[in-house]
Amino acid sequence: MKNVSLSSKLLWASAFVFISFLLAAILVFYRVQTRLTIREMDRLLQSESLTISSLVNTDHTGRLDFEFSDQFMPQYINAKFSSFFRFYSLDQIILKESPNSPVAACDISQPFRSESIDDKDYRIQSYVFDVQPEEGRPMHPNIAPPRLCLVVGNDEGPYHELVSSTIISTLPFLLAIFAGALFGLQIIIRSLTRDLSDLTQALANADFSSTRAFPKLPDPKTVEVKAIVNKLAAVHHQATQVYEETLLFMARAAHQLKTPVAAIQATYDVLVRRERSKEELLEGMSDVYVGIRQMSQLTLKLISSTRINFESKPELYPLDLSTFFESQWKLFHFQAMKKNIVWEILPSGESIVLADEYLLTEIFSNLIENALIYSPDNTKIQVSWQKTGGSVMVSISDQGPGFSKEVRDHLFEPFYRGDERLVGGSGLGLSIVRTAVMSLGGSIALTESGPSGSTMQVTLQAVNPK
Repeated sequence: MKNVSLSSKLLWASAFVFISFLLAAILVFYRVQTRLTIREMDRLLQSESLTISSLVNTDHTGRLDFEFSDQFMPQYINAKFSSFFRFYSLDQIILKESPNSPVAACDISQPFRSESIDDKDYRIQSYVFDVQPEEGRPMHPNIAPPRLCLVVGNDEGPYHELVSSTIISTLPFLLAIFAGALFGLQIIIRSLTRDLSDLTQALANADFSSTRAFPKLPDPKTVEVKAIVNKLAAVHHQATQVYEETLLFMARAAHQLKTPVAAIQATYDVLVRRERSKEELLEGMSDVYVGIRQMSQLTLKLISSTRINFESKPELYPLDLSTFFESQWKLFHFQAMKKNIVWEILPSGESIVLADEYLLTEIFSNLIENALIYSPDNTKIQVSWQKTGGSVMVSISDQGPGFSKEVRDHLFEPFYRGDERLVGGSGLGLSIVRTAVMSLGGSIALTESGPSGSTMQVTLQAVNPK
């Protein structure tokens, strides 16, 4: 039933439940009717026992007298429901019985019982009573009234047939009610699922291409379907944005790679036009190296950006900021010396954070590199941190020219470089920083920016949040 509609599944499930209830109802009805029938049989047996026992009396000597008329005995032969009776003395001697009476013993321990005799099921009563003397002929005081056991039985077959015929006669009405209820339920289910069915059919014919507008879907009439449509619209909008951002990313990456490739190609064309001296060749190779270096740096940035964006959530572990920044400064020490830039670390409080060393390196190597690039000669870069609640806020401050308002609005977008006349670059650094910080569960913000310098603040998780 893989391709069965929801309404059909609901209908089949409802039919199964209905059939189960119908069978259970028939079974309960049969058992109740059977118990009522047995109770009625017991009542009739008790009435019959009282009637038959009243036909037995004694004279003054204690002799039994069975006063059965000629009309009484034949009825046990021609009875509609096969029945019998048998009188026993307490020592199990048969005293009187109906014609063709089956062998049914007197069982005082079970006044009423069901017993199978000669392939027939009987309902039997064992009734013990004291025989009373004839009216007007009292017994001798020294003679005790005899005590007899009367066994009366009726064939259960006709009664059970009556119960079965009753159930069979009511079964067509029950089936008709079941069919009508199932038909009505089908109409209700289809009415309730029509909104979802219309949406399913519309989705099957819809085109969700990222370059197209969200397809026209039926107006939802239920809250659940409306929530599905709204969610689909939101997901389509997000997919469209991702698609457009991916195309823009690829276009910008191609544009960034085009510049060094064009420079390398132009240098090559100039060098091969005619014979060049060794000095000219070295100068040309130097230009080619610059282009290759730019391509290499951009390629590394693209790899970092892709890795950080698509890798699974990193496993965080404690890292000491003091040790980390000491190792970072060793990497940039020579570059700082060329511009006579001083490095200051101003820790305040807890220096252990929960992070990933690779991501932490991507974050602060880009921030320190930007600070060194934009800082004038003979200035300083400060690194400081302080703990606030469950977070450690790390600040990187420089004395560069700051960022204009236009640049600040797009600062963390990929390939956005602001005024390219001041300094070149790929424009990926701060985009990588933002993604890496978010992967660590932190945040980044430009807290200060002006002619006297800028401050980038990165918020990370502290090891002990208390």
